Amino acid sequence: MNLRHLMLRLVATFCVIAYSLTARGLLVEDLYQAQVLVVDQSEAELQDGVASGLQQVLIRVSGNVEVARHGSVIMAMRNPDRFYDEYHYTKTDRQLIVDGELNDAKLLTIRFEPNAVSRLLREAGFPVWGSERPGIMVWIAEAEDSGQRRMLEESDAGEVAKAFEIRSRERGLPLLWPLMDLEDTGQVSTAQIWGQFLGTVETASIRYRPDCILSGRVQRQGGRWVGRWSFRLDARWQNFDTVGSNPDEMVVAVMDRITNQLAQRYAIDASRGDILLTVEAVDSLEAYAAVGRYLNGLTPILDVVVDTVEGDEVTYQISMEGQPDQLKKLMDLDEAMVAVPTGRRYQLRFRWMQ
Repeated sequence: MNLRHLMLRLVATFCVIAYSLTARGLLVEDLYQAQVLVVDQSEAELQDGVASGLQQVLIRVSGNVEVARHGSVIMAMRNPDRFYDEYHYTKTDRQLIVDGELNDAKLLTIRFEPNAVSRLLREAGFPVWGSERPGIMVWIAEAEDSGQRRMLEESDAGEVAKAFEIRSRERGLPLLWPLMDLEDTGQVSTAQIWGQFLGTVETASIRYRPDCILSGRVQRQGGRWVGRWSFRLDARWQNFDTVGSNPDEMVVAVMDRITNQLAQRYAIDASRGDILLTVEAVDSLEAYAAVGRYLNGLTPILDVVVDTVEGDEVTYQISMEGQPDQLKKLMDLDEAMVAVPTGRRYQLRFRWMQ
């Protein structure tokens, strides 16, 4: 039996199995899980907590903060029971202010049902953004009240770094912090980050292979927190400022801006259609199996059927949600595949690189 016949016999197996894949972009876990502080385990607190958690998840999965203002979403948050399947409480050392008094808080963790959440978003006309997300390289210099400047790191205990940690987790955006080892310090300094030497920032980021870069400087000025930012996406830099009464407000404005941009690029809209996708260099059964797993693991793909096999090229008929260019952008996050131009919108071609 030749390779082509073996491939055709195996295709049914690979078309019905769902897989997950970590690309050059990063795989974000717990997209459909939310955590909310509550004062007790009463039914009223549970309902309020679930509604708040549902709003978190809807924003994270759609990538759009406006989703919470949509009429059908507002109605859903008033009766959120059908959207979650489990919850639990854990102790925490945090407190909540209720009626002017401090109360010990509990952490309510809710796991929402992915299909129900996705269906709500699509019915409301919002896209669904899967767990494959672009990695964002972060270079931030902070000016302390003393005037001294320092570079923020992932383990930083300061308010700005903590705000980025919390808000990036809420929005489902994976941040890549510099190690600040000898290689980093030999290529970029705090002064260069502060001065926005973007060419230097790009060079220092190469080792981390990010999908985009956020570089900024932050300081407190007259009771306000001010950030000046440069964001690199699609090989172009854009500059903007954010201001907040505290570090969290300043960071929220940054995260909202870049999340909305990335969601427009990578989130999948509600349309459905079929395309042809050809993969080159599928030169063994192992490669064929790996390509099948890869395609079935992509969020927008609903079904994969082998159309033709010619030499080491396999053409698949793909049923998918969203547009072909959205699928291509998602696949561009992954070094397993390299796009080959075709000049045709509904026919994609990639080369398998594994």
